[in-house]
Amino acid sequence: MKVAGMGIAVLCAVLAARPAAAREDYVAVGAPRFSAPRIALNGKAGPAPSSAVCGFALIAGKTGPQVAVCGQSLLVSIRPDEEVIVTVEIQGLTEPFSLAGRATLTSGAGARVSLSLDGGKPVEASLRPGRDTRLELAAQPARQIVTIRLRTRGAAGEAAVRWTGLKLTVGGRRFDIPICPPPSANNRCPPPVLPPMREPLARAMIDGVTSSGVGCVDVGVCDTPLNYFAGNHLGACGGIQVTASHNPIE
Repeated sequence: MKVAGMGIAVLCAVLAARPAAAREDYVAVGAPRFSAPRIALNGKAGPAPSSAVCGFALIAGKTGPQVAVCGQSLLVSIRPDEEVIVTVEIQGLTEPFSLAGRATLTSGAGARVSLSLDGGKPVEASLRPGRDTRLELAAQPARQIVTIRLRTRGAAGEAAVRWTGLKLTVGGRRFDIPICPPPSANNRCPPPVLPPMREPLARAMIDGVTSSGVGCVDVGVCDTPLNYFAGNHLGACGGIQVTASHNPIE
């Protein structure tokens, strides 16, 4: 049950956004050019990411799979019969190249992932707990624009898959491929309504905060005034309210 004004609250000792990693390779002479990544949820274009909090932003429709932008990685929350596809286009490739990326099952019993080029035969893998899976392929540029697709499919039960380190190697040089859309610059008030965040993504946000050495207290589902009260009562320096009081009653 969801109640108006209720959301997951997390209290933090310190909240600080990390600066984006420098991407000098992108502006190097003769470097390939990457499009902004596009994300499709169950075959439909996903909405723009929410505003970022400590480098964390959410991409989600009213129903279906959800994607969290966590710094330079993507965390996909997927259930059976759900699918998420990330598409990136590359221009300026004139010689043989290779791609490599890593997918990790962070929760759940299993999921399926694949890496493909321009609709060609994908490199596929079944993810299992406790194992990182590296996907690699090599190709010749057959077109002026090369399209990369990262696909995540649900298997048994709810699962979370983290995509990291997608790289292009060409001419002895290596380039990071952007897979995270930039956070929304939307400053509307009230902000757009987001669906309840799935548990694997909420846990990832907490893990991201604590991994920087910051103490964190999970207050759970509460209204915004209680989050303010808990912050003062527990002596926290800040807090995160995942959903806020503009949410409609259900």
